[in-house]
Amino acid sequence: WTAAFEKEVRALVDNDTFDLSAVPAPDEQIVPTTDLFRAKLRSDGTVDKLKVRIAARGDLDKGSVTENNWAPLASLRLVKIFLADAARDCNRIFQIDFVAAFLQAQVDRRIFVRMPASWGKVLPTFSTYFGRPLLLKRALYGLTSAGRLFSQDLYEWLIYEYHFRMSEVDTALLVYRDPRTGHYIKLIQYCDDLLYQSSSTALKADFEKALAQR
Repeated sequence: WTAAFEKEVRALVDNDTFDLSAVPAPDEQIVPTTDLFRAKLRSDGTVDKLKVRIAARGDLDKGSVTENNWAPLASLRLVKIFLADAARDCNRIFQIDFVAAFLQAQVDRRIFVRMPASWGKVLPTFSTYFGRPLLLKRALYGLTSAGRLFSQDLYEWLIYEYHFRMSEVDTALLVYRDPRTGHYIKLIQYCDDLLYQSSSTALKADFEKALAQR
């Protein structure tokens, strides 16, 4: 568990999540964080891996009250249609798993968080980050705006840089069609989970490479 805890804190630091130099104003709220522990199990019940997630207490973030944090999410109906569409065209379906997904997006307002000072006893290497106000630069898990910020960042890249088109019927569905060959990529999104299918293995490989680079 200690190794998993250290891995999570290191991911936050490596992704440049915090601004150590900023100082909160007297009237600015400092949102506490919490640590979540989860043991992922294999089908036979044995432990696959231990996972720790450090999250902001979004339920205590007073600044989120006036935010519109809507984000497109795939419904079960859309998932069924997506599966049927892939079966009709004999396409395989693939899943994208984003590493530290929400940390890819930048926050759009000042939010300070504080991790407990007691964590320094377990992870002295990162004691600089514990027990003090930290200005967020990235969308830390637990924020009510994290899903919106991640979706917004992802959609801007998909639509304006990779030229996907968003469905007018369901905004969680996006389609890219190669103007030269007519081959396509279809994908649906739910928070930080993506399912996609393609009529071309070469087009699929190009998309995966571009997304990984981004």
